[in-house]
Amino acid sequence: MKKVLFLLTLTFCFLNAQYIKEPIFNEASYVKTFGNPKNEAIVFVHGLGDEASDIWKTSVEALKKDYFIMIFDLPGFGKSDKSNQLYSPSKYANFINTLIDNFVDKSFHLVGHSMGASISLLYTSLYDLRVKSLTLIDAAAILEKNTYSQFVLKSKVNNSAVSGIVSKLPGMMNELLPFEVDTLVDTRLTRKFILRSNPGTIAAMALAKEDFSYIPRELKNPTLVIWGKEDKVAPLRTGQVLHYLLPNSKFEIFENTAHVPMKDDFNRYIDSLKKHLKIKNYKKAKKKLFNKKVIKEIKRDKNRKLSGYFKKLVVKDSKNIEIIDSVIEELIIINSEVKILNSQLLLAEGSLIKESNIEITASSLDIKKAIDVSNSNINLAGLNIKSKNEVFKNIDKENSAKIIFSLCLLNEKNIHGVKIYK
Repeated sequence: MKKVLFLLTLTFCFLNAQYIKEPIFNEASYVKTFGNPKNEAIVFVHGLGDEASDIWKTSVEALKKDYFIMIFDLPGFGKSDKSNQLYSPSKYANFINTLIDNFVDKSFHLVGHSMGASISLLYTSLYDLRVKSLTLIDAAAILEKNTYSQFVLKSKVNNSAVSGIVSKLPGMMNELLPFEVDTLVDTRLTRKFILRSNPGTIAAMALAKEDFSYIPRELKNPTLVIWGKEDKVAPLRTGQVLHYLLPNSKFEIFENTAHVPMKDDFNRYIDSLKKHLKIKNYKKAKKKLFNKKVIKEIKRDKNRKLSGYFKKLVVKDSKNIEIIDSVIEELIIINSEVKILNSQLLLAEGSLIKESNIEITASSLDIKKAIDVSNSNINLAGLNIKSKNEVFKNIDKENSAKIIFSLCLLNEKNIHGVKIYK
């Protein structure tokens, strides 16, 4: 086992728990291992919040007989040191790799929750050969930050949603977004006077500025994506996008659970995790085939779900319309709220989005002629887009159109951010 610049600052009276001083943050960090080092290894990464690695206690008890397990408090959290440092996902990934060098001498299973899931995703992209399998539980801040802010405003997160800093993140983002996030977290002075040297706030803002968009399509590691259906902190849409983009993944939605499914439904969580730890590859279901094309028009409707092959689909004056697992050749949406998921949009001509709110998620978009847009909010996440021309054409002469792209590809090139069509 490789040893690097480690200084044991304190060893507890019980075995395998210690504080170490590592070279990434140069702070004392709490680390604890369980089980037989000869067994397969699991590394757990916690998210934001005061509970830190204690969130994994029941997981450890259920698995330590058959696995060698490492948990730790990320610097700035729990029993580890806290100071005015850049607690960023990339630095945390390097911190974890330093721990692996010293405590784990084989490939291992990586499990992360919330911010810890996002860090685990980044870690796997950097050290993919070390990661035997990956589990992402309600990963935070993967989508473009404007998308996250919109989700927060709609879900109205309150302090009872989850413990600690996670529940406060939306409010902090709304207060601080007028500032450049890079400026806030990258300099010691702004971290001190604006973020008050609070490690949780610093970590949350550094997480918000991280770009994960280039990662999911490239990862080949078997990945289990778990999501609480009622999560008000990390949108379910993120899980849908991750599963769509990760080539070797399985997606499980836990009903009646929120941001911490391993607490809300522990038995299902641990059963799913145990099965995942034995899997090498996942086969995704083939797309549904449709017997015929139809022309469909919806007017003054609400709370409707649709699926099919639509030669032409028109939605007018309607709310909460969901289009799932569909193929669409022409799309007209006027004065409506529409969500499209896991679909193929083969738009030849004549498509229009006017005075509407529309989300398209985990889908493909093949455009022959730009989609006409007028006075609408359009949010795209996890799309593979092909177009020889502009994707959208703003036909509103008075106002520009703002389109949000999260983890999208446009003609094989990454697009992640806000694009303005004048």
